[in-house]
Amino acid sequence: MKKLIGYGSLSLFVASFLLSPVAFILWGSQGIWLCVITANTFGRIVLKDTLNTLQVVGPVYWITRDYVPKGTRIASIGFMRQIDEPWRVGTGLHLNLWKRTFQIGICHKQHYINSLDGELSVVGGRLMDTAPTEIGAW
Repeated sequence: MKKLIGYGSLSLFVASFLLSPVAFILWGSQGIWLCVITANTFGRIVLKDTLNTLQVVGPVYWITRDYVPKGTRIASIGFMRQIDEPWRVGTGLHLNLWKRTFQIGICHKQHYINSLDGELSVVGGRLMDTAPTEIGAW
């Protein structure tokens, strides 16, 4: 049931943006208002308490951030790495919307033997057989 609410709300939220030009052509300004009301209603469900927090429903993820660096493009390809279990990794569409960024995409879980392997993989690290003192002597 939770996935149904998540997928349904997300689908209607995205569809309200994609169908707004069609609604304008068919119904004029009433069509735009219908899309705005739909986006507002389902956007509240999808984006509620999601600022700087990863939201996942099945393989679909989205995240809204409150930091937009200067010179950021309006649309680009984005990536995501979760820094805690279940260590999800994903790619998707990254949109710059005013003072917020919104990213939506597809992710999958990474399976590691222990949490140390997961943490090292996220930051791009690895375990070495050589001791740090021996490396320092090189």
